Amino acid sequence: MVGLSFGTQAAAAALAVSGLRSSLLLVSPTVDPAGHLLRRWVAQGRHEPARLVAEQVPDWRRAGPRRLARLVRSARTLDLETTLTGVRGHVYVAHAEHDVIGSHAWAAQLASTPGRTLLLVAGAAHSRPYHDADRFGELVQDLHR
Repeated sequence: MVGLSFGTQAAAAALAVSGLRSSLLLVSPTVDPAGHLLRRWVAQGRHEPARLVAEQVPDWRRAGPRRLARLVRSARTLDLETTLTGVRGHVYVAHAEHDVIGSHAWAAQLASTPGRTLLLVAGAAHSRPYHDADRFGELVQDLHR
């Protein structure tokens, strides 16, 4: 199972409650307990392609402010570290070199338990799967070989 950004919480929770034994790839986990999510998200914009925001705005408009606020509240209340204790497979934590939404220290902490691996992605930003699909696909394929 793969989760990206806010989707890391959803993927971890789904796998933990399912009881299935499966590997889990957390790509750019979000909601670092060190806080300041909005400030980190704004700072991340310096590392992302400008076109990314233009691609995401239609989705944000469709969702509307209430749903977006609910997404953020939900993600902030789910403790990813605790949720991962219920995952019955290997956990890979992919942290991009230029990801400031989730800190390197937090990504390393998530991967510090036996049965977990930290994958550092050089030269990449938080949202790299959006603009580097080939390299992202190679990462996923490499994990399943």
